Amino acid sequence: MHLISLNDVYKINGDKELFKDVTLGIKKGEKIALIGINGSGKSTFLNLVSQKTDVDKGIITTNNKYKYAFLEQNPEYSNDETILDYLFSEESKEVKLLKRYEEITNKEDLSQEDLELQEKIMEEMEKNNVWAYESKIREILTALSINDLHQKMGELSGGMIKKVALTKTLLSESNMIILDEPTNHLDIESIIWLQSFLKKTDKAVLMVTHDRYFLEEISNIIFEIDEKQIFIYYGNYSYYLDRRAVRKAENQRAEDKLAAIMKMELKYVRQGAKARTSKNKLRMQRYAEYSNREKKETEKTLTLEVNEKRLGKTILEISNISKSFNDKLIIKDFSYKFKPYERVGIIGENGTGKTTFINLITEKLKLDSGNIKKGINTNFSIFSQDSRDVFTDLDKKVIEFIKGDNELIELRTGVIISATQILERFLFPSVLHYTPIKNLSGGERRRLHLLKVLLNNPNFLVLDEPTNDLDIKTLAILEDFLEDFRGNVLVVSHDRYFMDKIVDNLFIFKGNGEIEESVKTCSEYFEIKMKEKKQHHRRNKAVSMDKAMSMDKAMPYPTTAVPYPTTEMPYPTKKPKKLTYKEKKELETIESEIENLELEQEELENRFSTNNYDILELPDLNGRYENIKKELEYKYNRWEELEEIKNGGNK
Repeated sequence: MHLISLNDVYKINGDKELFKDVTLGIKKGEKIALIGINGSGKSTFLNLVSQKTDVDKGIITTNNKYKYAFLEQNPEYSNDETILDYLFSEESKEVKLLKRYEEITNKEDLSQEDLELQEKIMEEMEKNNVWAYESKIREILTALSINDLHQKMGELSGGMIKKVALTKTLLSESNMIILDEPTNHLDIESIIWLQSFLKKTDKAVLMVTHDRYFLEEISNIIFEIDEKQIFIYYGNYSYYLDRRAVRKAENQRAEDKLAAIMKMELKYVRQGAKARTSKNKLRMQRYAEYSNREKKETEKTLTLEVNEKRLGKTILEISNISKSFNDKLIIKDFSYKFKPYERVGIIGENGTGKTTFINLITEKLKLDSGNIKKGINTNFSIFSQDSRDVFTDLDKKVIEFIKGDNELIELRTGVIISATQILERFLFPSVLHYTPIKNLSGGERRRLHLLKVLLNNPNFLVLDEPTNDLDIKTLAILEDFLEDFRGNVLVVSHDRYFMDKIVDNLFIFKGNGEIEESVKTCSEYFEIKMKEKKQHHRRNKAVSMDKAMSMDKAMPYPTTAVPYPTTEMPYPTKKPKKLTYKEKKELETIESEIENLELEQEELENRFSTNNYDILELPDLNGRYENIKKELEYKYNRWEELEEIKNGGNK
């Protein structure tokens, strides 16, 4: 049974026809990727499915159980609400049950009536699988590095806002998740985690994303918006590419056949009708029909090239640079000498200094210490994350923005082409050339910004998250361009496919000022890192259990609550002789908590042994280390106590 169905749907945006005669349905459990070039109507389609906009013609019907959660590109929130308030602003039945349980459990003395009520609530919680929901909350917050739940939404960076909104979407009580560019602003480890999460969910997933590895792993159906229609492919991204190529080849054969017929009919039309016979009238009518038909798009080979400035002997030399903001160390004593035509990729978690590094080498920020020497012939061209400063006049036409003072543009080969031709090569059809920039979609503006950057004849391209909000077809053109580009490239990206294809080596920003160099591909690096992480957890688990068995018992104290409006979870004063439901769940999770604490303890010990810290942060590090020791001591003893209760007091 379909959750939602579209029947003969037609939609226009202003005077632009997006799609017509669309008939399809979405079922529970289907993992659907929506593909199309920027401006083709992807966001509009998501708004139709989420019922945020109406069809112009046709019917959309939904199952009475249909309930969606929508991660939009620009989530709505109140600046003054905390992350906690935002996540649970719409209380689900799980959250209500958790709150009721906390209210009764937090009483100092539990009467017999309280105990009976607690038992009933616990039965409801078990019936509604609430403890699995609690575990899910912990998993998502940890994976997305959301730690301070009392921070206000208005204080968060754009990337963190997207993470918090993603958390709310994944926690929602829904049977379909709609995701508009979910990987934007996520670091690669978070993307890998999200990939795994979506593969396991039994909900329907409808997503727009440019991340091709992400698409390959998750999707089992592809919706492609093309030629004002939606084509459906029942398979993953690789299957889609194969079948799309077949469809385009068939279109080409059909066009070639029609061209031959047109040529023959044109011959008769030009000869003129010798007699007004029905046969001649039929020929004239058929020629008119062929001439006025809406032509099928055939696949074109699109190329883009520029006339790069010659590189000099010195490209860019970085010598012992450092940078801090307040007490936070961003870059510490880093040196590197760029070689001609080198392509370097920058990866790392959010907030580790990737964009700061770009701003330093392009002289938008001042160094605290060190030196950066740019070659005389080095010509930077920068594609930043934010395009707002680029489009100072939104009423300017697309072609005016590209032309500037130059009507004609000279390519590397010496060929001179017009601004109109260069726009068409970059997927801007003639109907958009005289469109004001303000009427372009967000993705179309990003593509126009990128084209302008490439036409500056650079020999050192600096690209900060170039894949965000660009469609896959544009990315393919950009990748082809960069492979032939005769200059240096420095690129920050979380797109593994893009990085694997483009860069030669990596700068890995690890935080606390540390930058590691690697010649591995992006995928190879993270594959090794994830394997090491799993092995480390397994070793720690074995060690933690050995330690736990050797510890003396200690009196329990309240633990930190799961992240919903009650922040403390003390144990009931009157404990039953056997484990409560809550204690059973605590026993199931305490091993992983011990494991995580030991991992953090080991990391701190490594930093102390290698002097990998700033002297100003040493008091905080020492304080955290002592707290971890205390928490571990408590958790070892708490685990032993719960095991003893579980076994009826017999060890």
